[in-house]
Amino acid sequence: MIFLFRDYEKFCEDLANSGIFSLSAKEVIEKNPKKFLILKHDIEAKPKNALKIAKIEAKFRHKASYYVHFDILKNNLELFKEIQNLGHEVSYHYDVLDNNKGDFKKAKEEFDKNITFFKENGFKIKSVCQHGNPLIKRDGYTSNRDFFRKFGNEYDFKDIVVNFKVGKFIYISDVGYQWQIIPSPHTADINPQKTIKISYEEMLNLAKKNSLIISSHPHRYFNTKFEAYSKQVVFNIIKSIAKSFYKTSLGKKILSRFYYLAKRF
Repeated sequence: MIFLFRDYEKFCEDLANSGIFSLSAKEVIEKNPKKFLILKHDIEAKPKNALKIAKIEAKFRHKASYYVHFDILKNNLELFKEIQNLGHEVSYHYDVLDNNKGDFKKAKEEFDKNITFFKENGFKIKSVCQHGNPLIKRDGYTSNRDFFRKFGNEYDFKDIVVNFKVGKFIYISDVGYQWQIIPSPHTADINPQKTIKISYEEMLNLAKKNSLIISSHPHRYFNTKFEAYSKQVVFNIIKSIAKSFYKTSLGKKILSRFYYLAKRF
């Protein structure tokens, strides 16, 4: 599957024509609706793509949640303020345990410092989202989810994967460049799961009767099929090489050191 801006725009339009309008995670927490759709975006690269997606959603009266890595937010403050002004939620996409090699004390110091920066710059924090690094070697913790599993009760906001308790919902992600249903996102790092591939049309039909969270990465969207296919070919080649290399102890050590490069894909 490829991701094109025009296909996403058609999806947003089809939702609106069906009387379905997404809410941000912040609004779902505050309003606690019986049924909801959350369009969620993890911003790890190409912030201009995030703004383009935000404008498409706003065009059809959708509100979404944008979870942004701290360095990207810091270097693009005005852009993300523009996204917030469109009615969307802008919050923190954290990977503080990976950044600090599993040191919970240092991770908490970094998390609190960064959350303060968000708030001081006018971003209202009601939900956050952990980042999953696929190629990092971890000792003493399972994933970044463990941070909120340990400290979640100390904050007045929720992690949309770890402790987002707002009734039953179906979680869909663009993991591996495919739309897939993730049966239990809050424990996916502990218990590997068999995912279910799904199309835009199937997501639209599900949204008519169910609560959904649809999670995507705007840096994977393109204007043309050529751009999209080229990127996906490169992604699949690198993924195949990385998976083979990761099976060796030396490969795991090297890839873990450069895990952040995966965010570009």
